[in-house]
Amino acid sequence: MQGRVTLASVGMLLAIGVMVWAGGVSADQPPPAYYLALGDSVAAGQGASGPDRFGYVGLFRRSFQADHQGKERFANLAVPGESSATFLGGQMARALETINDPDTNIQVVTLTLGANDLLPPIITEPCTSDPEDVACQLAVTTALTTFAGSYLAILVQLDIALAQDLGEGRILVTTYYDPFDGTGDPREVPVDAALLGNDGAVDCAANLRDPVKVGLNDIIVCVGGLVGAEIVDVYPLFNDAAPALTHIAEGDIHPNDDGHQAIADAVIAAYDGG
Repeated sequence: MQGRVTLASVGMLLAIGVMVWAGGVSADQPPPAYYLALGDSVAAGQGASGPDRFGYVGLFRRSFQADHQGKERFANLAVPGESSATFLGGQMARALETINDPDTNIQVVTLTLGANDLLPPIITEPCTSDPEDVACQLAVTTALTTFAGSYLAILVQLDIALAQDLGEGRILVTTYYDPFDGTGDPREVPVDAALLGNDGAVDCAANLRDPVKVGLNDIIVCVGGLVGAEIVDVYPLFNDAAPALTHIAEGDIHPNDDGHQAIADAVIAAYDGG
């Protein structure tokens, strides 16, 4: 997997070199600080009683707003159901347009992306019947490999664009939780394996030696770190607590208000500590 990611990074760096924007703004009156949220349904606030207000992005925005005396600007471009492939097909362009706008001063970007790359093989046969089936394992590995290349492409493009922007340009990326953690559901173990690999932990050094140890969160952490993104690991927050922090009891994997608050607290702590 590491070899594929490296090849993808080289190709993408060459392909997006022409996309660098070299605009400028008035030094006398810089635009206000800007927070840009990107990603999927979790970033869009799905599962919260009021997505814009009680989703993790909205909660983090209020903290960011307070830090800037209410003079900040904000956009949430997250799309429910977004995968890395669809992100590159649409949300990426909107994100770059926002960053490259001379009237924006991007201070921070949050990104929650990847679950919809992993869900299709997990929720279909043969994985639903037998997660240990060879065909299932191949499908998951293929999905993760494809995601790794796409995720690197996304972060590289964001990083290059932010380097040309007036603001600090920090990127905070979140990992994913297991919505079955603590439920006793038989899907808990295979979902954990898909998130963390068969070693049950994020370990970038081990990933180089043994691809079967790679899970979705490994890719987010290791690729994110490679590009210089700051990692917000939400997986431990849901350990044995998914019934209290998600709507899984109703068959919905999304965080509830408490779950979104837990993610927001972690994002705020990472931002404040950066």
